[in-house]
Amino acid sequence: MSETDFNAVDELRARVADSSATESDVVALQELLSDQQNLEYYCGLAVLESHLRYEGASPGELAGLILPSQSESHSSAYSIKRSRFRLVTAGSVALAAVVCIVMALVWTMPPGGQTASPLATVTAAEHCRSVAGRSVHLGDEFGTERIDLAEGLLGLTLAGGVELLLEAPVQLRLESAQRCVLLDGYVVAKVPEQAIGFEITTPDATVVDLGTEFGVAIDSDRRTVVQVFDGDVETHFNREEHQPKQYFQAGDAAVLSDNGSTEVERIKFDPNRFVRRFPLPESREGDELSPYNTSKLKSVTVAKIETPLQIDADLSDWPSDSTFSAQCDPPYAKTYRVVGRLGYDENFLYVAADVSDPFPLRSVITPDGDPNVVWRGGSVQLRISCDRAIGWPVDAHIRRHDVPLNPSEPRTRLGYRPQDVNPKLAHLTMWHHQPAGKSCLQIAYGMDFTNVNSHPAGWRGRFRQKEQGRGYLMEYAIPWELLNAGDDPPQAADVLAANWTVHWSDEGGRIWRGHLVEVTNPDEPGLTFHRAATWGQAIFE
Repeated sequence: MSETDFNAVDELRARVADSSATESDVVALQELLSDQQNLEYYCGLAVLESHLRYEGASPGELAGLILPSQSESHSSAYSIKRSRFRLVTAGSVALAAVVCIVMALVWTMPPGGQTASPLATVTAAEHCRSVAGRSVHLGDEFGTERIDLAEGLLGLTLAGGVELLLEAPVQLRLESAQRCVLLDGYVVAKVPEQAIGFEITTPDATVVDLGTEFGVAIDSDRRTVVQVFDGDVETHFNREEHQPKQYFQAGDAAVLSDNGSTEVERIKFDPNRFVRRFPLPESREGDELSPYNTSKLKSVTVAKIETPLQIDADLSDWPSDSTFSAQCDPPYAKTYRVVGRLGYDENFLYVAADVSDPFPLRSVITPDGDPNVVWRGGSVQLRISCDRAIGWPVDAHIRRHDVPLNPSEPRTRLGYRPQDVNPKLAHLTMWHHQPAGKSCLQIAYGMDFTNVNSHPAGWRGRFRQKEQGRGYLMEYAIPWELLNAGDDPPQAADVLAANWTVHWSDEGGRIWRGHLVEVTNPDEPGLTFHRAATWGQAIFE
């Protein structure tokens, strides 16, 4: 295929992305993508661009499509040729085709950003970016299509008057003014009287409005979560046509799962589980972009701590050579940055950071609520492997959601390999709960995020606001036993896997406003919460 064809693919793809494509442009692009080489080239551009800039992409499709399957080798790679990115697959043209179809469907709109028969109009938007990198604005219209939001809050008003609030990352398909399909993420629906009967369908269940405001989510186990704020809803499982319906009213919350057998579990109502309102204009800062960064560090040093540290968020007793620094890309480089530290001794892993934050220590997310949202109010996350036997890099990833679940397996974990559920892979979330004035720690294990511990024992942690009020200091000591490494903790000269993420929130401490992801493996594409192979090196002194 000629260089001219690649240039044409570049130009037409750019027009589709910014909604300036004409009908003839769309037809021309489809014709070009009928060629295998053009198809692979387009897929490489779309996937790599999405990964490089939008680390916060939604967990559903990218996990199942970008990641290699259990039978695939790691020979799939990205290479640069003639100053362009091309996807080089290991005998997987089908994978390229599927990815291309997904990327072509993500946030696509007809010429000029208008639909022939719009089902929904954007009536509110806060820092919105699609997985493909396209922004969204007030007045944009959508028809029967899928919305794949990587960042921000999106408010839609459907033709029948239903108001939807989507919180990224989220995937939602609009099917009619009275029905949508939630594929991943969180959505809140406010239904007026004339639209009673509005439905939100998930892979497992359908929630039918009876005149209410309610939220629906897909949790980390791919189960359906329902919470009712006002009025009543009716629910039923999709595969059982004649089963009894379940009814929920204001103040109710439940998890509906269909992993071979249907199950309804009542759970505690959590007011912070869903975002129901947009922040007030005076609480916003900066332009419409959200802070993010381009990762520059492959490794960090874990300092040997000779004398136990005082966990007081002072940091003056840390070794001077134990720090690393990172910052968000402009225009946020000065106000969104971190100086991080890692240390260890025979009993503890030590974590500390000096974080610049315009709205420090505001989180209202309680550790007793939804374990999937604790990071959103502002937090520091550390992902780390304490398995000395596997070293670095770590071959482990989240379950491919296109693989059917098997009811006969424990927790229906078909699609996971033993290394994917390794309990020595830990995800630590550390944050300050402002209403209680206390430091919090949540630990999840394995790439399946099972056995989430929101109240671990034996750790110590402290947050302290900086004098200027534009940031905070934090310091934690975490026993190796909590990381399932008490019998064989890391030793000097070990090279293990680790990754840092710092999250920022709005002034109210509830709505995520951007993040910084640092210490990554430059040779591995993907998302750090999907693939442990993307984690960088933790080099123990």
